[in-house]
This record gives sequence, C-alpha cells and structure tokens, in this order.
Amino acid sequence: MSSQAVQLFAAEDTQALPPLKITEEANVIRNEILAGSALILRVSNTAQNQIAVDSLAEIRNLLSIAEKYRVWLKAPVLKRGKEIDSLVQDWVQELRNEYGRLDNLTTAYVDLVREQAAMEEAERQAKIKQEEQRLKDEADAKERERQRIERENREKIEAANKAAQEIKNKAARVEAQRKAEELAKQEADRLAAEEAKRVEEAKARDEQIEQKKIELGPPIEAVTAEGQSVKPEWDYKITDIHKLYLDRGQQCVELSEKRAAIKNLINAGGVRKLGGVEIFAVTKQRISQNKSRRLIDV
Repeated sequence: MSSQAVQLFAAEDTQALPPLKITEEANVIRNEILAGSALILRVSNTAQNQIAVDSLAEIRNLLSIAEKYRVWLKAPVLKRGKEIDSLVQDWVQELRNEYGRLDNLTTAYVDLVREQAAMEEAERQAKIKQEEQRLKDEADAKERERQRIERENREKIEAANKAAQEIKNKAARVEAQRKAEELAKQEADRLAAEEAKRVEEAKARDEQIEQKKIELGPPIEAVTAEGQSVKPEWDYKITDIHKLYLDRGQQCVELSEKRAAIKNLINAGGVRKLGGVEIFAVTKQRISQNKSRRLIDV
C-alpha cells in the first residue's frame, strides 16, 4: 500500500506469511513411489497388473493426501480473506450508498445540461445553415442571371456570324466578319472577368459564414464542475440472446457445455443420441486405497 494511503487496518503487516515447504519425509516417499512406478514398463499378465494396481493405489493415496493438505493449508488464508472482504465491505457500504446517490444526482443534472446544450447548439447550427442557404440562394440567382446574359451574347455572336456569311459584297462581308470577331473577343473577356468575379464572391461568402459563426460564438457544450468528466458512452440490454448468437456467434455469446447434465442424461437417463454430441463407451477403473501402508497424513 502507498505510504500516503489512509491506514484502515489496525493490524500487523498482512502480507507477512510464513514460508512454505514440503517436508523431507514427504519428498522421500514421493520419490520412492515414482522410482517404483518407473520400473513398470508393460502390463501383460496378472502379476504385472497387480503390481501396477498397487502402484496406482500408492499414487492415488499420496495425491489424496496432498489435496487434503492443500485445502487444510489454504483454509485459514481463505478465511482471513473473507474476513477482510467482509470488514471492508461493511465499512465502505455507507460510502458506496452515498456515492451512488450523489452519482445519480450529478448524472441527472449533467444529462439535463447536455440536453439543454444540445438544443442550443442545434439552434446555433440552424442559424448557420440558414445563413449558408441565404448566401447560396443569392449566388444561384446571380449565376442564373450570368447564364442568361451569356446565352443572349452567344446568340448575338451566332447571329452576327450568320449575317456576315450572307452578305454578297466582299468588302461589306469582311467588315461584318471583323465586327463579329470583335464581339466574340469582348464576350470572351467578359466571361474571364465574370469567372474572376465568381471566385471573389465565393470567397466573400465563406468569409460571411465564418463571421456568422463568430457572431454566434463557439459550439455550445455542457458545463461541468471541476473534477467532473463527462463522456457519453453506449450501453446495451440483451433482448434475445439467441438472435445475438446467430448474428455474431461466440464473438458476443459464450457457449459452454453442462457436463454434469449431459453425463446424467447418458448414464442415468440412458440417452444414446444427442445433437452435436458423440457418445461412446470408455473403460474406467477404480483403485481402492491401500490401507495396509499409511504413507503420510495431514
């Protein structure tokens, strides 16, 4: 624990535990059993089978004793852990209740503030879009007028060219053609100037929109207290776990067998066919404890 942490327990260091070790006697017995079992390389007759069964009984006995000793040794540690959990949980329960109550109050307030901020921000965005639409409508109207003028001028140039081609007198035809070309050049210069004007108008519209944003102020966000962090996140509630499994499989749903129930169906119920299960017979033997030799006791 940190030196700055509040001292909750009026007790000695709970981390100090006595060292654990296996007794030399137990090691000797285990090694003798393993040395004897290592000599059994095959079981091909009754005598060899009896020797192997006796070795199994000794191993089973020692495994049983080791498990009992493990449980016995852990019992006070587990008990102490439960005592610590109970002590601290009882002590902090009122704090947890109060934390939950205040958390509900502040969360409800933040939800209200966020809702109000969202409404104000929606109004702000609507005003920005309204200004954008107004400027767009003005630009569209100017563009339609430009296209009208361009269309009329194009028709004038086409008419001038056609009229020049129909003149029989060569000198008059050349002069009319010159005037048509001059008219076309004037229109080209006008179109270039109009394009430059459109660029400037688009830039001016962007500046007007930015100015509108400045007038309306920055995006509106919920105001929280110092030390209070607001971060929206998604949560969920299962409505049909089977549909979820069909949709996402084991990515979202964990499937596991109930071995005891399946074994009961097979052994006690006599069931021999189960969907998705292969049922087969296996040979199991039971080795009784050899009581003629008491190896180690707890």
